[in-house]
Amino acid sequence: MSKLKYYISLILILFTSNCFAQVRYFDFNILPLPSLDIGSIVVLNNLKNSQTIFQVTIEPSGLPVILEGKIAWKDNNASSYSEVFYFKTNKFISRNLSNNDIGNSDIKIAEHRTNSDLIKEVIKRGKPTGDYLFTINLLTQNGESYPGINSSIERHLQFSNPAPTLSISSPEANSVQDEGNVLAQWTPVIGASDYLVKVGVRTNSSQGLEDALSSGTPLANNKSVGNVTSVNLRTVLDRQWSRDQEIVFQVIAIAQGSGGDNKIYSQPVNFKFNNGNSDSSKTTNAIRNKMQFDALKEKLMHFNNSAIQKFFANGASIIGTTDENGSQISETDLQKIIDYLNNNPDKITGVDSK
Repeated sequence: MSKLKYYISLILILFTSNCFAQVRYFDFNILPLPSLDIGSIVVLNNLKNSQTIFQVTIEPSGLPVILEGKIAWKDNNASSYSEVFYFKTNKFISRNLSNNDIGNSDIKIAEHRTNSDLIKEVIKRGKPTGDYLFTINLLTQNGESYPGINSSIERHLQFSNPAPTLSISSPEANSVQDEGNVLAQWTPVIGASDYLVKVGVRTNSSQGLEDALSSGTPLANNKSVGNVTSVNLRTVLDRQWSRDQEIVFQVIAIAQGSGGDNKIYSQPVNFKFNNGNSDSSKTTNAIRNKMQFDALKEKLMHFNNSAIQKFFANGASIIGTTDENGSQISETDLQKIIDYLNNNPDKITGVDSK
């Protein structure tokens, strides 16, 4: 009889222990990411079969639980978060897991919602930006917040890389230019495959620069100039400008992203023309020519040719661009020559100065 009481007591103790067994520790951490698959961040295919982003620790194992999670995103300049993805699992037996297990194996998703418009916006950026807020909640098998522990954990995944920018370095805003030779230069955009140039006429001083570009018929309407960062604006015009006009122009970079081509716009710049006769106009032209020749010298110095590198290393400079007959080489022809020599540096056998 005493043995029977002993076994009954032992069974009651085990039963009582199981009744009161509960999760003692819950946490999750985002893993260091040497690279990032944007599709994993926006979880287009729920959370399964994606890059491992976070790991969840639940101790002890073997207890019935439910997980609830949310991923929200805030742009670099935004003040609040927007929900990207939400999920809630069915009941499962507690264990350590990663995001790859959710929606896969024995951990099935019971509810989920996706902000498809926001996902498209994130993908369109081409690379992750802003702040991603991950929230994981541990629930009891009845769907209530798990008692006795910190059952709601938040972690941030931040990307501070700014969106690419494009700025015009020449001509300067409100400057005076030579009607026949306006050298446009702009900063390169990483990943750009082409640049478009738009040129318009500003009809009066009260007209906005953006309005001047979109009003009437542009002198150049998003004209492709290739993957270059400088061009003589006059060579890309569909209609010629006149000396009494105020000109506005803008550059658009075309960069490839995972969501297709992205357009990056510069701020528009305005300029006027000089009459070509005053001393100040001649000085302006001389300065502009020097800038143009210095830019050409910089390109040539990067050629893989020792003769050119040695020539400029000795202090030589460029004062003009003419052919063997003394005629001025056009901007287009000069660019073709530079491209050819850059691709065939062995064709340069020597450099002479005059």
